[in-house]
Amino acid sequence: MTRLLGSVCLLYVLSVAANAQFLNTDQKDVEKIKNSTLLLVLEEPDPKIVSKLSKKYPKALEDYQNQIAGRNFALRYALENFWDLTEKVEFHPEATAFELIEKNPDQYLLISFGQYLEYERIGLVSGSDGDPAGWRTSSTGELTYNHTSKYTVLSREITTLEISDTKPLVSVFLPSVYPSLSGAVYGVQQIQYLLRYLATDSENKMSKMPKQIEANNPELKDKILLIDQNDVDPKVAAEELAEIYPYPVQLVDPSVIREAILARDASYAYLQIVSTPGERGSIDTHVISDASDGKIYYYVTPGLGVGSYSALITDYRTRIKERHFKSYAVD
Repeated sequence: MTRLLGSVCLLYVLSVAANAQFLNTDQKDVEKIKNSTLLLVLEEPDPKIVSKLSKKYPKALEDYQNQIAGRNFALRYALENFWDLTEKVEFHPEATAFELIEKNPDQYLLISFGQYLEYERIGLVSGSDGDPAGWRTSSTGELTYNHTSKYTVLSREITTLEISDTKPLVSVFLPSVYPSLSGAVYGVQQIQYLLRYLATDSENKMSKMPKQIEANNPELKDKILLIDQNDVDPKVAAEELAEIYPYPVQLVDPSVIREAILARDASYAYLQIVSTPGERGSIDTHVISDASDGKIYYYVTPGLGVGSYSALITDYRTRIKERHFKSYAVD
């Protein structure tokens, strides 16, 4: 009876969480996406922001321009290397993109980073290492990414990746308001996984995604679960993990996770902590995905309704507790 009640409770939490995460995308949307040219709008600096920052905050201007260049680079990389649901993908600056859409509204759909904070509100911020957060330009002119951005208050901000016409058709939440290469790939793979799920059977609906995730979960035991060692509460000792999570798991440097994602390594699943909307702001949602194709094995917001944007979480490096490990895999 206890086990049955536990499964029912898990399904309820999955249902609430998944319904908060995913739009009500349906088979018609999938067909529209498959029959359209996907158009990546390459963001451009806002002249008003450039004028304002250039006069008073030249370093902030450089950072603003870096973030835009980095976002464009990350999403273009993800589409060129990981998008395979459709063949037609084009990349155009904003002015050209919107002109194409206006002339051919039935031919194009936009893929873009959706909900995110305007730069003027975020301002010039740092990663936990004290260097500028997000994207920056090296001394050789190469774009690089500061991966310690996730261990700051930035991890509480919400951003999305979405495909849209006049409204979003499908949308997923991303791990960072400053998407990295692996973060953009995470979004692209998750969108494709959701669309393929819908396309597989006419009876599949987004409202049934919680049951699908629950059905996927037992497969997790055949994967090596990678978890960022910096996200784990120090009270969880690595040598004790076998007692609380009985399947292969590794607490690793985050670079190992990035490499597994970019290599599409089917040996691994990985955990991302993603900020999603809550009643009073953003809340942490734990998502476990397959590194090869974005298949979702777990999607739960622990302590649903707790941990709002303004609430108690002040240490962004210790968000995975022992109780979370116990819930990640179903026997």
